Amino acid sequence: MKTFATLAAAAAFSALSVAAPAQAGPWSNVSGAIQSVGPDSYTVTRIDSLDSDQAYGLQAQAAQQADEVQSAIRSNPTLLRDLTSQHVQIQNVVAASVASNGGVTFYLR
Repeated sequence: MKTFATLAAAAAFSALSVAAPAQAGPWSNVSGAIQSVGPDSYTVTRIDSLDSDQAYGLQAQAAQQADEVQSAIRSNPTLLRDLTSQHVQIQNVVAASVASNGGVTFYLR
């Protein structure tokens, strides 16, 4: 039985080591995606319009991601101009997610 527990623990740690990089992938390139996103390739969503679980997760990420997202927006003049023309205040963009098709969703506080 001890051998089974040891093998099960080893398998769990192995799975975690594989899953962690896969989880980090989409968020690690959010800056690059924002810098290359065009005017028709993004959506803007208020965090308070999401269900409570999604909102909680995004608020936790916002503390880490806000500066990076805002900086990436400012480095894309076309996107910056488009967002400000829609009355989006860049300091209120606190998170972003990148879809598999390259589209970006910006989340506002």
